[in-house]
Amino acid sequence: MGWDQVGAILSSALVATFLTWALNAYQERKRNARSRSYWAVVNALSMQRYALLCADLLSDRGNCITSHGQIGEVTASLPPAPDLDKDTEWQMLPAELVGDIFQFPIEIRRAQDEVNFLHSVADSEEAELLCADKAAMLGMRSLDLSARLRSAAGLKRIELTGVNWDYRDQFSKQTKDASRRSRLD
Repeated sequence: MGWDQVGAILSSALVATFLTWALNAYQERKRNARSRSYWAVVNALSMQRYALLCADLLSDRGNCITSHGQIGEVTASLPPAPDLDKDTEWQMLPAELVGDIFQFPIEIRRAQDEVNFLHSVADSEEAELLCADKAAMLGMRSLDLSARLRSAAGLKRIELTGVNWDYRDQFSKQTKDASRRSRLD
């Protein structure tokens, strides 16, 4: 065997090694993208469910007030924090987004603590109004987190709308009303 043959074998081995490495890297990247998309969708849906619970709270409150207590109910309890997927490999998502998602249950807890405090020192109507304001703010926040999760995975944003009900619009109206009331205080 001559040096020409050794050179041909070595160069073939190098090319085969490089192509194998490139193919494996490509497949791993595709697998990671699919996993990132899956985890983003699962957690985005969890955030959207939370927004629906907040919208239900606002809708029940509105129905109760307009029907003079015949339909719906007024509450001073925010919906519990959304359940995040325990198997999510969070390191595959942008760190700032992950931080905001992990902060969200803490925001919910703080908001509920504010409502509970007001309920203990003022009348229940004030606490129920604050609860509605916080539900609107948290509902909007959960929709924003859902959109950011979808965006991080390269998926399109989904707007929640129902029959005569635009969730973002209703949350925004309640939040603006709360802001206007706080300026009057």
